[in-house]
Amino acid sequence: MLILPGLLCLALLLACPKKQESVSWREAESGLRLAINMNEVAYGNWNKVYENIGGLHRSGKVSKSQWEQASTLDGVIVLAEADLIEGIEKSKKLLTAWKQATTKALTAENVTMVEQLRQQEVEARRTFDSSIDELNLRSFRLRGTYGEAMELASSLIREGNSLPAEPIIAIRQILTMVDNTISRQNLRDTAWPAPDQFSYQQPQTTAVRPRRVSQE
Repeated sequence: MLILPGLLCLALLLACPKKQESVSWREAESGLRLAINMNEVAYGNWNKVYENIGGLHRSGKVSKSQWEQASTLDGVIVLAEADLIEGIEKSKKLLTAWKQATTKALTAENVTMVEQLRQQEVEARRTFDSSIDELNLRSFRLRGTYGEAMELASSLIREGNSLPAEPIIAIRQILTMVDNTISRQNLRDTAWPAPDQFSYQQPQTTAVRPRRVSQE
């Protein structure tokens, strides 16, 4: 299964650490919780940047085309975030099933029952691992969109516009950490494409994340 390492590796996304058979459900639970918290950090920082771009647009400092690009990227991020959260909720439920299967196997009182429960535990873990693989794919797509958003922010700054430094730095650190994690694990040498080779696909979800940015 996937260990979710480090503080910022998962800020945007559930980074893509190696599968290791020795990982317990407790470690998986800790990693998933970290992923949820850090994903919130990334989304909150993007909200601040997007809100400031909106302010620049209203004051005439950002062109219509630049604002349309920002709005398009924001729309993708909102939908992709909702898609990711939906996947996280699924993984949380599957993690609970794995935990319960492990607990039952540890408390079984006869050899036959232990063997049956161990098989159930293995299947519960396999299903959880599969859900994490799906989350990684969604995460890579989201990472690419955040990268485009940071390119837009950089171009606006080069034109002399003022955008808040802290949220931009935070998102860039996250992107760098995620890319470094991918590189260390040699994922680009496997069947996985590099993050920038993913094309965004419309998420199949109705759970759209609430927008916390003023649209005035």
